[in-house]
Amino acid sequence: MARIKRTTVAEIENMKPGAARIEKPDTDQPGLYIIVQPSGKKSFAYRYRFADKPRKLTLGPVVFSRDGGDLEGKTAPKLSEGHTLAEARNRVRKLADRLRAGTDPAEELEQGYFSKPSSNATLSDDLDEYLKSYVRRKNRASTANGVEGIINNHVKPAIGSKFARRITKRDLVKLIAHVEANAGPAASLRTLSVVKRFFAWCEEKAIIADNPATTVKADAEPVMSDHYLNSDEIRIVMLAAKRMDYPYGVYFQTLILTAQRRTEVSDMVRGEIDGDVWTVPAERAKSKRPNPVPISPAVAKLLAECPEWGGSRYLFSFNGDNPIRAFNKAKKDLDAIVAELAEQEHVTVRPWRLHDLRRTFNTLALDLDMTTEDVADAILGHKRGGRVQQTYNKAKLINQRRAALETWSTYVTELVSPTPRLALVSA
Repeated sequence: MARIKRTTVAEIENMKPGAARIEKPDTDQPGLYIIVQPSGKKSFAYRYRFADKPRKLTLGPVVFSRDGGDLEGKTAPKLSEGHTLAEARNRVRKLADRLRAGTDPAEELEQGYFSKPSSNATLSDDLDEYLKSYVRRKNRASTANGVEGIINNHVKPAIGSKFARRITKRDLVKLIAHVEANAGPAASLRTLSVVKRFFAWCEEKAIIADNPATTVKADAEPVMSDHYLNSDEIRIVMLAAKRMDYPYGVYFQTLILTAQRRTEVSDMVRGEIDGDVWTVPAERAKSKRPNPVPISPAVAKLLAECPEWGGSRYLFSFNGDNPIRAFNKAKKDLDAIVAELAEQEHVTVRPWRLHDLRRTFNTLALDLDMTTEDVADAILGHKRGGRVQQTYNKAKLINQRRAALETWSTYVTELVSPTPRLALVSA
């Protein structure tokens, strides 16, 4: 009979991550598993059965050495501090004793580690820590802001007052269904993605023993939006934006006339403008490449309305130090004015999102022969062609961009004027 190779510290150190999570049982202590995440992070877990159901208790990260030696004969370390192999075996041995005595080891552990340091930490507290220590450190500001918006608008109101370890799969299924019913399929899919990543982080940090989000699914199917505003809708939205105070009124008009992304415009500083060209820097551009945007006379007039905060201060700001961020509230304020104007003029304005403004430019600019597809893509900051073309084609198409954006600005401006000279385009 072949001899079973004993699990050692050296073996754990040498374990390589795979495409999926790896779980290897310890040879010495039944129920103890070494977990290797695809990221390479390693942790211990205790698998057992209680009340005829399989359970998993995460014991925190693997510690390969500890100053002063292992804590085998002393108080076990906190889960957040991790365990050496010897400490993990000792802890599981004691937990198994409690299991044989008829006590759920998870409940036993909660009465010790969980109840003291985090008895007052609600899910809202954990979400705040997740945003601070993980989301904002690992993502672009615009992405982090989007995650924070989902958490504040959907997750916290529904389950924020609960404790992370008490959240069930049923809680999350109800949350996603509620978001889909009230905010739509796209919002439910984005919320589910955020929830799954958050609870995976909680499991990795030993905040929870089992991840309730692992098998949660959304009923909604991802769809590619094709919505754009017709000429009547553009006119009403522009008129509504003109009624709003600075900074949001000028911001929404600039968003329409430049066709750039939401935070690319909101984070604009005067130092990015050289003559009649505003360049979105690579660190703020989704394409990770600088995107030059010629400024039409109409946009120049709008930017002239912005306060002179100083060379590198934000144009769309309440103080020059911070860019505007309350997009959802401002959009609701804009929608209220749009609804009022639409009723007065007997015009129907369909529900729309800020990102639809970019699709509106792309659709109408091509349909009305204002420009070509490659120039429209360049204006929108889309990557063009395959890898070879991206390597060799460095043309900026500045003159073509300028002509297209000036034609677009003239079109929109004349829609808003009392006697539009351009034919209206209906959806």
